[in-house]
Amino acid sequence: MMEKGFHPFSPCDETAQPRPEDFFMPWQSSYGMVKGKAYGYKPLLSILVALKLSFLLLMIVAFPSLFPFPSTFNIHFQTLAIQKACAFSIPKAELTVYRDGIVHVKLILYANETEASVSIPLLDTSITNVLALDENKEPLDYDVNATSESLTIYSFGATIITLEYDTDALTSKSAGLWTLQLKAPFTLKVLLPENSTILYISSTPSSIGIEGERISLTLFPGDWEISYEVAPLKPKPPTPPPREPTLFDILLQYGVLIATVAAFALFGFVFTITVLRRRRLRELRSEEAEVLKFIRGRGGRVFEAELRGRFPEIPRTSMWRLIRRLEKRGIVSVKKVGMQNVIELK
Repeated sequence: MMEKGFHPFSPCDETAQPRPEDFFMPWQSSYGMVKGKAYGYKPLLSILVALKLSFLLLMIVAFPSLFPFPSTFNIHFQTLAIQKACAFSIPKAELTVYRDGIVHVKLILYANETEASVSIPLLDTSITNVLALDENKEPLDYDVNATSESLTIYSFGATIITLEYDTDALTSKSAGLWTLQLKAPFTLKVLLPENSTILYISSTPSSIGIEGERISLTLFPGDWEISYEVAPLKPKPPTPPPREPTLFDILLQYGVLIATVAAFALFGFVFTITVLRRRRLRELRSEEAEVLKFIRGRGGRVFEAELRGRFPEIPRTSMWRLIRRLEKRGIVSVKKVGMQNVIELK
């Protein structure tokens, strides 16, 4: 149950301020009436009221346990407690429950920058992976108090604090059924595991919905017990065994390799021939180059008589020696056709 006069979610709300009826018992109404009218009665009545008040004060001092209403000191202490509570508020509190029972808790706090620290109630003291960050994502120091089941964060002027931690103490499993038990000190949002089904819940939550494959519950402050069942994961299809290579696969692999080698060899051969031919052409004399140009212009094949007719300035014997030099270099070939020689480019 919540304490009277305190807001369950934000202790800084105006509803958290103590009210006059919180500090007076019903039996005190007679005193209030007498006090309100005392100044209008005779002096004797005033004396009786004073004696009554004195007697009550003596009884309160001598037997304080017999008077279950807050004294002046209690009111002062409650005021201090409210001021301390106003050091922070919690606009977001979320619990994510995983299939293995681990619960991840994430809180967003708005802190009073004038306070050096804030104390936050824990759902359980068996916590791990604690992380406290300020609004600049800088880590903050903290202490866990197992006695008061709280965690003190040394905020030092931080205004927004993010607190995260894990715990496995809130869940238990029996005969395949999971149970989440907790005492919520403030409003909480709970996300159950994927593909889970609620079988029992101790109270009606503030809201219930679906987020993806998770059931979402909003729990108000108090004791909660939720039993749920988690559907097993769908088995992954088995991975087929690797196929044994067939003869065709082997021949194909070797064929690709042989074709690649042959292509490189052919390219090398063509490249070599081209380089050698260009080198030979660079070594030709001017008249030899002119003769080859003429042969190439006639389709790569001419008669010797055509060469002598085209180049009359070259004597007959010099023309024959020129053709023989080109033949020895492998540039042309000479064939006998009838009574004439035919010169062809290679």
